[in-house]
Amino acid sequence: MKGRTAKLFVALMVVAALLLAGPAWAAPKKAGAAHGEGASAAAATALKDQNRVEDQVQLENGDQVEEQNEEGDQLEEDNQQEEDQDGVEEKNRTRAENEVEQQTQTQDGEKVQDQVRLKTKAKVEAEAQEQLQHQEQEEEQKQEQEQELEQKQKKAKAEEAPATTVPKATAQRNRVGPQIFVNGQLLKDALPPVVKEGTTLVPLRALAASLKAQVAYDAATKTVTVVKQGVTIKLNLTSGTAALKDQLGQEKTIPLPVPPQVIEGYTFVPLRFISENFAASVYYDLSTQVITIQEPDVPVPTQEPAPSVEEAAPPVEEPASPTTAPQQ
Repeated sequence: MKGRTAKLFVALMVVAALLLAGPAWAAPKKAGAAHGEGASAAAATALKDQNRVEDQVQLENGDQVEEQNEEGDQLEEDNQQEEDQDGVEEKNRTRAENEVEQQTQTQDGEKVQDQVRLKTKAKVEAEAQEQLQHQEQEEEQKQEQEQELEQKQKKAKAEEAPATTVPKATAQRNRVGPQIFVNGQLLKDALPPVVKEGTTLVPLRALAASLKAQVAYDAATKTVTVVKQGVTIKLNLTSGTAALKDQLGQEKTIPLPVPPQVIEGYTFVPLRFISENFAASVYYDLSTQVITIQEPDVPVPTQEPAPSVEEAAPPVEEPASPTTAPQQ
């Protein structure tokens, strides 16, 4: 396109030069022979001028063509740069879009993996919980079966026992235990005392009656309360402890040397613990197996003598103060 424009421009310039040179060619013809040599000179001059004009025109046309070519090259270069810049921007935009899409796909993949991981964890926990419940149910069934088997064995033994077996109550009453005197009076009850782990246990109501103490029983809490002269002793039949409240109102919990025992419907309690916390003295004669309980404000009756303090052997249990627990 640029080459055609340049050629057309050159042709136009040549035509213009010829038109300008036309009068110069006509002048010699009109002068004719009149001027002779002058016409020849003029023609030569005109030819020179024409050549000079043509050279000037060609030079100017060459400069214009060169300028146009330079402008065309610059325009092409600018267009190429613009195209290159557009290509770079398009590549950058495409690269950015690809990166964003890749990041989005990566994030979506991580989310899917997290969801799968959470579902797997929840499934494992549910299976573990179900297995634990199953094991607990099996253990409960096993315990129930063992208890049922034990009851059947006990029932079978009871049915197989010989008819000459001594009843339990008779055997308990025939047991031999130490004699107990409270303020000089022999302690009598349906069952004799019981010695366990070096501690003498006696029926609570018989001992409380001899010491003139009041007894109450709470079936809901399985607690026995013994009260005398502002001193309160509460015995828990299940915990093996006693709550002691003295005359000053101070309370404390004391562990018993031996927990209370229920034998044939009677509650047996540690003799020394009850007696000494009610300010009574306890003595034991090893040779005669006689236990003497003496309160300081009660005189010893003369009609039924009891071993004196001087003659009594050292007690099996160490004496304790009214507000402290007895030692074995």
